Amino acid sequence: MALYMKAAEILEKVELKKGAVKTLVYESKFQNIKQLFALVCETQKYSSVLKQIISSTKLLKETKLRIHLAKVLVYDLLIGHGVKCGGTWKTMMLKHRSRLQAALARIKVKRKVSRNQDLLPSSFQQTQVVLISVIIYIPFLRFRVENLDFLSGKTSLCDLPLLVFSAKTDFHNHFLYKAGHIILQDKASCPNLRVGSNVTDACAAPGNKTSHLAAIMKNKGKLFVFDLDAKRLSTMSTLLLRSPQRLKNIQLGTTALKHSQLEISSSHLNIHLIFSTVYTTCLYSVRLSNKQKAWAHASLHQSGHEDTSKM
Repeated sequence: MALYMKAAEILEKVELKKGAVKTLVYESKFQNIKQLFALVCETQKYSSVLKQIISSTKLLKETKLRIHLAKVLVYDLLIGHGVKCGGTWKTMMLKHRSRLQAALARIKVKRKVSRNQDLLPSSFQQTQVVLISVIIYIPFLRFRVENLDFLSGKTSLCDLPLLVFSAKTDFHNHFLYKAGHIILQDKASCPNLRVGSNVTDACAAPGNKTSHLAAIMKNKGKLFVFDLDAKRLSTMSTLLLRSPQRLKNIQLGTTALKHSQLEISSSHLNIHLIFSTVYTTCLYSVRLSNKQKAWAHASLHQSGHEDTSKM
């Protein structure tokens, strides 16, 4: 039951624009993150179809379920691997299974398709055939290439310090990932900078790209980091504290920018976490006037994925 309750909660929050799926799933601290993430993503993909089925069968009226919980239960019953919980919910769904299956069949006949996946919007159908590689960034300030000798098999090195693996490779339980020695990112989220650059990083939280920037700058230069979401900025400060850069001398306060911010300093590199929007601050700040690079990426969506169809 816990799986379905948590999945329904996340779907509702995403619909209310309270966060991205991936962020909310990892913040949930659910025991089986992989299972929860898969259920939320798949239910979200079939959302319009599930809504039609629930509406045509009047399931909410008959069961008193809330819409998001009904969606995850109906998804697993009709499209997934079957309802995994026991008790009241399973009994309830099995009672209505015939009517729900009939509603799904009617939708297929109406659309002239035979497979469930053919009911998906074209955007989802196109992405199903594209497997995006897992890109691992190695923060060399802490971890050396020699430590990767144990890696074998079909491993491809490209654009150091990046490693490319199959999209099906799961690193989330690997000790190197948990310790912060390797960071999972998409290739488009890994910029190339010179050592000692002065950089402004916009929409930065929760900080994977920022730690990458800091690593390739090799603790030289300055990095100003902006985000307008206070909660994500707080998460970012926590991640940077355990980051591979071994940043020290943490101070919380305000500066000449007149914005609440956290300054994290290493021997030569200063990272300034600023709770503000970069667009207004950059116009008036003398401290940012000499920045050589600006790294901007939209927050709360997977902007790092390379869309090869538009290249």
